[in-house]
Amino acid sequence: MLPTILLAAACAAWHPGVLGYYPGTVANSGDMHPIDAWITETTDGRLEGHYILHEPLRDVPGTLAPLSDSACDTATFQWTDLYGTGIVELQFFPTRRCFEGTWGAETPIPQLPWHACTRDKPVS
Repeated sequence: MLPTILLAAACAAWHPGVLGYYPGTVANSGDMHPIDAWITETTDGRLEGHYILHEPLRDVPGTLAPLSDSACDTATFQWTDLYGTGIVELQFFPTRRCFEGTWGAETPIPQLPWHACTRDKPVS
């Protein structure tokens, strides 16, 4: 547990560069769907967020609860929405203000990509 805490503390310096609004696309049910995500920071310095998945007939809101920083550019979250819960891993590219990731129910899988780049919009 201590190494995870130390890594999170060491990596926290990159967090401010990735906070913000990320419109993008995510694979879901065999199709790519638009998704809006907001990445924020907890009071103890971990990344968290929420999202809205835009399906053809409805919008699905969800949350991204912090699990870990597995590297100093990659964050792992627990996603939760009306479909259930699972794991998502997002690799951030602060200089491009983008992330690439994968998600899944038990573990992230390559066939379920999530790509997004931030735009100038307030964090909500």
